[in-house]
Amino acid sequence: MIAAYRGGQGNSYGDMPQYDPTSAGERPSYDPAGAGDMPRYDPSSAGAMPQYDPSSAGARPGYDPASAGERPAWDDGSMRGGLDDAMQRVRDISGQPYDDPYAQRIAQQLESILGRDPFRYDYESDPVWQAYKKEYTREGRRASQDALANAALMTGGIPSSYANTAAQQAGNYYAAQLGDKIPELFQQAYGRWMDEGNTMMDNMNLLRGLSNEDYARWGDDFGRAMDVMNAERGLYNDAYGRHRDDVGDWENDRNFGYNQYLDALSQWNRDRDFGYGQYRDNVGDWRDSRNFDYDRYRDSVGDWRDSRNFDYDRWRDQMGDWRNDRDFGYDQWRDQMNDWRTERGYGDERGDLDYDRRWDEAITAAKYGDYSKLRELGIDPQIVTGGGGYGGGGGGNPLPEPEDDGEDIPVNMGDVLALGYGPISEERLNGLVGSGEVIRYPENGQWRFRRADRPVGGRDVRAMLDPGRRRFGL
Repeated sequence: MIAAYRGGQGNSYGDMPQYDPTSAGERPSYDPAGAGDMPRYDPSSAGAMPQYDPSSAGARPGYDPASAGERPAWDDGSMRGGLDDAMQRVRDISGQPYDDPYAQRIAQQLESILGRDPFRYDYESDPVWQAYKKEYTREGRRASQDALANAALMTGGIPSSYANTAAQQAGNYYAAQLGDKIPELFQQAYGRWMDEGNTMMDNMNLLRGLSNEDYARWGDDFGRAMDVMNAERGLYNDAYGRHRDDVGDWENDRNFGYNQYLDALSQWNRDRDFGYGQYRDNVGDWRDSRNFDYDRYRDSVGDWRDSRNFDYDRWRDQMGDWRNDRDFGYDQWRDQMNDWRTERGYGDERGDLDYDRRWDEAITAAKYGDYSKLRELGIDPQIVTGGGGYGGGGGGNPLPEPEDDGEDIPVNMGDVLALGYGPISEERLNGLVGSGEVIRYPENGQWRFRRADRPVGGRDVRAMLDPGRRRFGL
């Protein structure tokens, strides 16, 4: 391998030992048909499974909800006509507060009574006393003049003190009579004041009586409305009670019919359960027969598996013997390889020095466009420089690219698909090239592509570009 890698140079330690994988002989093969066909189970051996006939008990009894006739209907609208009118009449009367037509006049009369001034008597302002005063003053003056006239007759017309005294006494008499009238006039004035108050009280009592009579009439109207409403409610309740009796009779008839239906349904359920019990017994007998056949089948399968397992264990023993022989041959080859590598180490030490010198000269020449020395080493220049530089790095001069006449350079789509990534975008392809995972190189006016990890011409590109891998022949 080293000689081939260095362009055919010879060596002093011979060819690398080769491993012959056929040295252990042919690998034993296993024949799964050696035990014969696996027994098969026939599920029809017990015959057909018994079937249940749900019609064996006859038709299921049905219930006719119309058997009791139509449920008695209650026409609440027609029965409530009179009651609603009577209730509305009561609401009309009681809904508005009672308006007393005499309330304002009674209040005014009461205010007049309570607001009267207390009794006061001033005889000077009493017209009756004034009339008495005029009369008694006139009579007293007349009595004084008569006394003076009588005294003058007795004295011959000569005035005297007696005449004056008699005239004064006559006037004083009438003045005293006038003064005696004041208590009488007081009592008369007080009686008139009391009569006026009593009259005011009588008027207020009259108004209160009229108010009470009006309220009694309003109460009589409300009471009559209540009586009418109670009578209508009684008629309504009587009619509803008769309706409930009719409904009770109808429900009794309906319940009787439903109980008849339940009795018939119960008998039908018993007949159905008896038929189903017979069916379950038949199924039990069928399952016993089926299980017996299946157990017999399982026994035959067990016998077949025992025979198959015996054949397989025998084959496994043969495989173990063959593997031991193969491993022995492989260990012999590994020992020969170790001996060969030990002898190769001395020759490689001298060959590597010469090869490294020639490699450095070829790389230097390639930087100036001379790729002949790379070809002398058996290396494809396109592979070495395809990643944008030498040794897989980013330095160096790339190979000349196809001439660009202003149009896009075509891409070999067959190479792109052969990369193994499937249909990919241009952005993904450029990323793979930039990472060094894919090598791009020009050929015949188009871009060609190959994966960097795939050997080309029997050589590993990464091994060529890595002196460490090249030194140890990896």
